[in-house]
This record gives sequence, structure tokens and C-alpha cells, in this order.
Amino acid sequence: MIALALALLVAGADPDRGAGSPWAIPATGDDTGLFLGAQLFTSVDATFVDTAPDTVLPAFRLDRLEVGGGGLWQRRLGGLWRMETIRSATPQSAFGIDGNSLLPRLRLAYGVVRGGLALAGVDVDIEARVGLVPEPWLETLERRLGARGLLPLPSERAGLLSVSDLGVTVDIDVGDGAVDVRAFVGNGEGHTELERNASKNVGAVVVVVPVVVDVLGGPLALGGQLGGRYGTLGVADVADHRAQAALFASHPRLRVGLEAAAGFGFQQRAAPRPVVAGGFVDAVIVPGWLGVALRGDTGSVDSAVVGSTTSRGLLALFCDLGLQPGATTHSHAGRARLSGGLEGVVVGVATGPVPGVPSAGRALRAFVQLEVTGLTDIVDLAARGAVDRGRR
Repeated sequence: MIALALALLVAGADPDRGAGSPWAIPATGDDTGLFLGAQLFTSVDATFVDTAPDTVLPAFRLDRLEVGGGGLWQRRLGGLWRMETIRSATPQSAFGIDGNSLLPRLRLAYGVVRGGLALAGVDVDIEARVGLVPEPWLETLERRLGARGLLPLPSERAGLLSVSDLGVTVDIDVGDGAVDVRAFVGNGEGHTELERNASKNVGAVVVVVPVVVDVLGGPLALGGQLGGRYGTLGVADVADHRAQAALFASHPRLRVGLEAAAGFGFQQRAAPRPVVAGGFVDAVIVPGWLGVALRGDTGSVDSAVVGSTTSRGLLALFCDLGLQPGATTHSHAGRARLSGGLEGVVVGVATGPVPGVPSAGRALRAFVQLEVTGLTDIVDLAARGAVDRGRR
């Protein structure tokens, strides 16, 4: 019975297993060695605000610059670090460093222990991480995106989830990603604060990919995931709980996803009930040359407040400059992508920069963005050992 249940559960391997090089040590590649990766999103845009329709604000932007690396020993022990750039001040800050300089900051830094076993003929991989670990929900769902550079997932953009936190995660992967269960315990303060209370955040994410079929020369994976967190935030131990759900379809030429997230407590206030829902479509029309991306979401920092919603929509075309995007594997993965499009924002009367004046938060943005992503081996100890053995 156990063997039959597992066989039905892992009917197909997840083709996106091991994707998401910004987050994790690659699942494929050398048994032992060191790697280095980097990712750059830079853009130029022009924003039209409803309160001043005749005024255009053009700007060059650095949306993301991250560098990092790590290593793996005998596929069992490893570690990863990743740095990001941030502005030294925010709109709520009194001042920044040397004006408002771009500064480096640690985004991820964790150690890894891996193991595995066979249960009823099905491979079960187990991985434990400790340190500054990624948010499991964002890590698992973001790998379904084909064009992450355009916008974050709705739950991240709404501020419901932090990208990383100090803590421990345990990942149980059944049948090459057909079922992925991740449990985590963390401070709850994210990667921008020290721990400020005795409580810890606990939660889990379950990803199921029950259908994988070959369509148009590539695997089509259909699945979904559920997640939740029981947490607190700040010195007052304010409730900061979360619940998420998502459905997705992944194919080399088409990626579609729907995400919904809700919260109990927001930004160290227990009363708000934030909620957000949205989706994405990334479709490759001509491989290497033309694709289209759609984004849309709507949400509120407190669903009990009338007129507190913010809605966004984005339409973009992208081109891989004639290059076939590399697979997100351990050896020389990479992509260069040029995107351009429009993004619109509509806010309710109770939200936006000036409450009661929704036109102050309504804007249309035209943009052109360049994405460059690279991942490569820098020391291949396994290959070096083979050469040395051959010489002897």
C-alpha cells in the first residue's frame, strides 16, 4: 500500500527542481567544488502621475545587483552566501549614507547538510539549512517565473513576506520534486533586524506537482502549493501570521501562476488583515527572440478598511538577444534579456501617498530593462581529482 501510494504521488518529476540559482546551491552539477553567481537588473523608465499628467519623470534605475557563491563537498556538506545592493535611505528615513548611496548588504548566508534514502523504491532527498536562509514560499514559487526581473511575486511586493530570515529550514523532497515539503523556524524579524522577542516563527510549505507531461517538445508541469506561518514581530510580540496558496503551470515556453496570500497582523500592528492576490504569465513566442509577460495583482494592507486596495498591471515584451537561455544548472548557466513595457498602478481613496487623494497614487510607467544572470564553476575539485588520478 505504501509503495502504491508513493508511486501515484510521484507520477512525474518536477522539471523546475533545482532551479532558482539566486536562492540555492544548484541541485545538478559537480559533487565537489566551488561556484560563483551574479544577477543584474538595470532599467530606464518614465513615470506619468495622475496628479501631474503633463509631467514626466525619467530615471535610470538599478533594480537588482547581487553577487554570491558557495561550495559543495561530496554532495553532502555545503554553504552559500549572497550579497545585494540597497539604498541607504527609504522614504521614511531622515537621511542616508553620503546622501542616499547604494550599499552592499548580506541577503543569504547559510550552511547545508544533505542526505537521502529510498522509501518503497522512491528517492527521498533531505536537506537542512542553518543561517540566513531564504523564505521557503518565495523560493519555491519564484522558480516558476520565467521573467523575475520584471516584478516580484505579489506576496513579496505587498510586504507580507521577507526574502530571508535567520533560522533553520528542513526540506524533504520526494520523487525528484513531485512532492516538496519545507518546514522552517526563524527569528521572524527578517534579514533587516535583530531578534527582538523570545518567540520564534514556525511554518511550512508543501509543493505538489502531480502532473508532468511532454508537450511541444518540453515537459509541462501542473501543480500547486500551500504555505502558512505562525509568527510574531517586534518587542511587543505582535501577531504576524501568514497563509498562502498558489497554482502554477510550468513549461519551457509558457509559465502561468496564480497566488493568494493573507495575513493577521502587519508591520508590528495586530489589527490589520492584509490580503493580496495576483498572477503571472510568461510566454516565449520565438525562442531566443520574442516573448510576452503579463503581471497583475490587487491587495490591501487592511481588508477591513474600505477603499484601501492597490491594483497593478504590467504588460511587457522581452528578447533574449538571440541567445538560447541557459538551464539553471551548476555549469555556466546564464541569461541576457532585454525587456520593455508598461506598468500601471491604481489606488483606492484610503491608500496611496496622500489618503483621500487617490490620483496622487495613480501612475503609468514605461520602462526598458536589461537582465543579466550568470552562474559558473570556479573550482571543480572533482574534475581536478580525476586528472590527478590519471597522472598517477
